[in-house]
Amino acid sequence: MLDVAGNLLIAEVADGRETQRIEFRLDQTDSHNLVHVLQQLGVNVVICGAVSRQLELALLAEGFELSAHICGSVEEVLAAYLEDGLEGNDYRMPGCCGRRRHNRNRQHCHRRNDSGAR
Repeated sequence: MLDVAGNLLIAEVADGRETQRIEFRLDQTDSHNLVHVLQQLGVNVVICGAVSRQLELALLAEGFELSAHICGSVEEVLAAYLEDGLEGNDYRMPGCCGRRRHNRNRQHCHRRNDSGAR
């Protein structure tokens, strides 16, 4: 859950590819502090698994692009983001469908097909 994460992986992207990657240790205590830290680090896009409604709203209110309820390896998720912005449902966490919007475009996650195929 993003709200209690101890570390962030920050990938700098230019011209559609990753140019740098750093790991940042978090010591924040609440969603307001986390939003402030992300702003100070120059983060524009947040890709995460679970996130509280309070933090989701705070991120969206501050103009972050948010892709929540994402699962998979860092390498696969980053590659998918760079390729299509995580528009498909291949990396959506199972069971998250219909709960709330997942990014500023108000897209909802979709159920995987019964075979579990991606």
